[in-house]
Amino acid sequence: LGVTAARGPAAVSAREDHWMTDGEKERRQIRAQQGLQQEKSAGDGGWAEGARKSLDQFGRAENSSGSSESAALVNNAGVTNTALFLSSASAFVRLLGEIRSEQWSEPGLGSWSVRSLAGHAARAILTVENYLAQEEPSDVTIATAEAYYSTVYLSFTDDVAVAARGVEAGEWLGNDPIAQVSDALARATAAIDGQPANRIVSIGGMGIRLSEYLRTRVFELVVHTIDLSRATGIPHFLPESALEDAVTLAAAVAARRGSGETLLLALTGRSPLTEGFTVV
Repeated sequence: LGVTAARGPAAVSAREDHWMTDGEKERRQIRAQQGLQQEKSAGDGGWAEGARKSLDQFGRAENSSGSSESAALVNNAGVTNTALFLSSASAFVRLLGEIRSEQWSEPGLGSWSVRSLAGHAARAILTVENYLAQEEPSDVTIATAEAYYSTVYLSFTDDVAVAARGVEAGEWLGNDPIAQVSDALARATAAIDGQPANRIVSIGGMGIRLSEYLRTRVFELVVHTIDLSRATGIPHFLPESALEDAVTLAAAVAARRGSGETLLLALTGRSPLTEGFTVV
């Protein structure tokens, strides 16, 4: 999935009518979705340290501001998009910590090695920090994550460029991928917390609410963490809430692109999907 996007009047999603202002509730949700029970397993190592670093930083900034408004908009399950992003990113970091040295050069996905695939997935974290550093657009021109994938993504994604950026990002991971990605996640977390609730993110000159942009990052992290799990044989520990949000998003995109009936028939066991069926 490409992570370079495009950036633009449409109605803001109904989920933005619901604000999560209770900081402690936010942190409890993050901890729950991140599955801190994972630490029961021996040797939780760098992935857990990086995850706690991000969550602690988010909590400190939240306490100082007295609000967790920034992009803390709730999805249909009552989990904030910030929490979904952090828990998905932490699951990704955990899997990175399990990859053996000899696996990094093995096939990952398409033309990518495991390293390049991991680098591409890491861009779902890096772009949050980078895009929030850009000047804020004046208008929302991409209403939702569904609109992004069903229109903008199709028009502006360059597969060759995406593949090249994945290779570049894989090299950026260096000799200590966990440290690199954990540091990037901590910076992204701080950047998110510093934003107002109605922050608009610039993507190629168009604007999307930060809360909706985070949903696209969750989708990327979920899909590519699964890709890495399949390529390496290492189990992933993605939270169910993140998986649900990714599936919901994918189904909505399929419907918008005219494949809703096809997908529904497959999901209800009436007819299989054709080989190569995709919504992105």
